[in-house]
Amino acid sequence: MKVSSRYGMHAERGSNSRAAAGAAWRSSRGMLIAAVLIVVAWELVARSSLFNDLLFPNIETTAEAFWDLTSSGVMVSDTVATLGRLILGFIIGASIGVLLGLVTGRLSVAEEMLIPLVLLLLPLPALALMPLLTIWFGVGGTATVILVAFSSALPVAVNTWGGVKGVKPLLIQAAESMRVRGRPLFRKVILPASLPSVITGLRIGLSTAWRAVIAGELISAASSGLGIRLFSAREFLRTDRVFAVMIVIAVIGLLVERTVFIRIERATLVRWGMVSD
Repeated sequence: MKVSSRYGMHAERGSNSRAAAGAAWRSSRGMLIAAVLIVVAWELVARSSLFNDLLFPNIETTAEAFWDLTSSGVMVSDTVATLGRLILGFIIGASIGVLLGLVTGRLSVAEEMLIPLVLLLLPLPALALMPLLTIWFGVGGTATVILVAFSSALPVAVNTWGGVKGVKPLLIQAAESMRVRGRPLFRKVILPASLPSVITGLRIGLSTAWRAVIAGELISAASSGLGIRLFSAREFLRTDRVFAVMIVIAVIGLLVERTVFIRIERATLVRWGMVSD
């Protein structure tokens, strides 16, 4: 009986691994097809007479601009600067958001006081705060980091709050019947049950943070960063560099999504059986 049980477990794990590999392949194939279609459409438009070459460069010209920026070290330094602001701002914002969501989800007094304020600020475009932040903190990286923290904290807080409030009362009652209360109840029941919503909030927060860091660099006149590189390329009418930097921004955003949150989901939610792979 034990042998057959172990065999069934191994067979199930192998089936899940094959299913995960198949899903990953289908996703990669879809992205590859989309990329090919975009490249073909881009080249057709660039080589037509619809736009001037200076306004809509072809792929070869854009690739040369990308190589110039990369070989000179400018693209690398800008990417490092932008990612540094993103990581710092997101860590601050996500920490505040998770803590705020957990507190408001468990304490009714905190919920009544803070959630209306969070919901009031949520529709506010984060970029609208940038003029005020530059007045308070000056131009540069500090204002951008604060903008990133603000833009990521709100969706994380709302999703965490919703996840904690959505924990089934039956789970809490069952745990309390076994004398699980206080911190053990929070750690063993409430936090795992709300984890899908927390991860969803972190994913949304990171996507808004990525947009905020680029927009913040465009406005705050930082000394380095992908946003300021876009601004500089526009000022000198270097459309080829604009396209090159935009591609880097899109690829980095996709890589972060694929390498960070999919791994987190597979290590937690899928492994614990909360969601299907």
